[in-house]
Amino acid sequence: MALVHILLLVDENYQQLNKSLKSIINQTYTNWQISIVCNSNKKISLSEIKEVLKTDRKLSRVKIYNTKTFGKYSQTINSIFQKSKSKYFSFLRSGEEYFPERIRTLLSEAERRKASLLISYVEFLDIKNADNIFFKNYSHSLLANISLFPNISVASLWHDYSLTLSNLFFSKKIFNDLNGFRDLNFNLHYDFFMRASVIDEPVIIPLNLLNTKSAFLNPIFFENRESLLEKSEIIKDHLSTILECEPKNKLSDIFNSHPFIFAGIDWSQPMSDAFDSFVEQRIIVEPKQIKNPHKNIIKSNKRVVLLTHELSLTGAPVIIMEMASLFIKEGYSVNVLSPSDGPLRKDFEQRGIKVSVLKGSFNRLESLERYLVKNPEPRRELIGFFKWVTLNLLKAFKKTMFQISRIQFFFKAKGPILVNSIAAWEWAFFCLRHSHATVIWYIHETFDPKWIASEAADVFFRKSILNGKLKMIFGSIATQRLWEKKGYSGEVKYWSGIHKNDFLSKKNISNKKSKMILNVGSIGSRKGTRVLLEAFAFCRKHRLIQNDVTLYIVGTPNPSGNQEARDLLLRTLRKDLVGSVRLVGNISPKAVQSYYNEADIYVHASFFDCMPIGILSAMARGMPIVATDVDGCGEAIINEETGLLVPPRCPEQLAQAIARLVNNEKEVFELGRNAKKRFSEVFSAEATFPKIFQILK
Repeated sequence: MALVHILLLVDENYQQLNKSLKSIINQTYTNWQISIVCNSNKKISLSEIKEVLKTDRKLSRVKIYNTKTFGKYSQTINSIFQKSKSKYFSFLRSGEEYFPERIRTLLSEAERRKASLLISYVEFLDIKNADNIFFKNYSHSLLANISLFPNISVASLWHDYSLTLSNLFFSKKIFNDLNGFRDLNFNLHYDFFMRASVIDEPVIIPLNLLNTKSAFLNPIFFENRESLLEKSEIIKDHLSTILECEPKNKLSDIFNSHPFIFAGIDWSQPMSDAFDSFVEQRIIVEPKQIKNPHKNIIKSNKRVVLLTHELSLTGAPVIIMEMASLFIKEGYSVNVLSPSDGPLRKDFEQRGIKVSVLKGSFNRLESLERYLVKNPEPRRELIGFFKWVTLNLLKAFKKTMFQISRIQFFFKAKGPILVNSIAAWEWAFFCLRHSHATVIWYIHETFDPKWIASEAADVFFRKSILNGKLKMIFGSIATQRLWEKKGYSGEVKYWSGIHKNDFLSKKNISNKKSKMILNVGSIGSRKGTRVLLEAFAFCRKHRLIQNDVTLYIVGTPNPSGNQEARDLLLRTLRKDLVGSVRLVGNISPKAVQSYYNEADIYVHASFFDCMPIGILSAMARGMPIVATDVDGCGEAIINEETGLLVPPRCPEQLAQAIARLVNNEKEVFELGRNAKKRFSEVFSAEATFPKIFQILK
């Protein structure tokens, strides 16, 4: 019985079969057997292959198999290896060659280290023609990259060290443990390598023991989009496996053992895609809308400017959009200004709302400065000196160019200016300095103004309030009290932008088999997202709720670019929460509404908040609500009447309140009905817009 079973794969490079066979025959280790699998979209003559086999008596017992589908080896491979009695398996593709000592070296190391999976360094026959930098400096790149990581299994999340099926050498035991190879198009070897690394740490032999050409390798290295997507799925499966249960290979779990390494190294595109795919991105296909629903409204010479700090799919820009629509209905000409563009601009334009975005020379200078900072060169070299001079000139002129761009930006601004959010403090400052129009600043963040604004701006703002140039309005009483202590006096004007009859009340949830808990808003420490997760985990652990209750958290950025989202994702994939928490991305307002329509209970866990739009949206639908008793939350929710209030940062108390609503249908109905009634009377557009309108008109 042969100790090593070699599977020779004959594909598009079948003309070089003779060289590949010869490299097996010339092995210094001889206790092997060969099976040949023909896999090509060209007609391969079996008689030609048999003629090649006659050239050496060692090949007299070779078996030949034909696959029916080009590029799909897995079924045939699995069948052959399952029947084989050999202890170790290896591959060789036609066009690739073993070094004479390859099998002996790998087998010796496998026995010595008791290893289940081994690979070696690879010698590239056409290294000069390779486009990928990893190929051009393969040995040095491999060593440099491995030195960054604690082990091979972790390093392989960043780089495919196995490269090709021909580089795999593994035991039958691990083959059986993995149930063989999966049916993939491009990354059969990488998938097997990653799944095996969960069971046993792979071994890499730092010797060139395999000859190949870059053209023979799988297209993963050539940025083939299909292969990259397939690799991202492989990485996602790997991450799910090591997070959901403790891997047998103790070196696999980089998240617990080496979190700083994991966060500190640039990710590949497949790894970014893998992480981002854990976050749900619901897209609502909307019917074609009238381009300008306000076009038939008679307009007067009355004008108003609404300034938002951005056009992202978040609460502050949505507030401006709803406010703009109501002003247009009142006959006003509305111009929305934003320093930066964003996805919400499309929604503004569909409503016929004019949007002006800061453009021109300043933005181009900003882009050039970012490029120079990210791509420095040594100053002693000519190009480096040129970049250094250019960067310093940019810094000198940027302030002047910024002022010119902003003046051009506000040239169109006619009428009173409403500045929205503390994040737009620089623009509020600029408006007061360069515009004669009335400036109203709407604050809906319970922040100390000195946390963000400069000292000079802070003094200027307070003087402007005293001399009447600046009017302050606040989104909650709690926010007003905090800002008034800092010298920013103003009025409280609630605002939701939601009409009292926009939504029907939620139906009784007692008939639903499974219940859905919803949280909407930006994630993070201030929003108490981790506390919410721990409260939900507490409910499940102590069986306060049934296992089919699902928590949806809407507003999660892509984890590939956001460390906080990455940490939250990691927590949701742990054993006690996996499958019961769904993270949803920053999606369109219409898509967000669909989650409200499906949800049964709304939970808000902020540490401080002005007047959360998420809570008001839930109240408008008559949803039962659990919220932390902080700032404006307590103004919206009357405890035990329109919802339940709990202290912030108290996951067990939050858990008890969640469980109480999940399990008490009668109370849920009463709280939801009262919440909708209070919303209609206090927070609906009908109740709030006239008060804001009086300030601006």
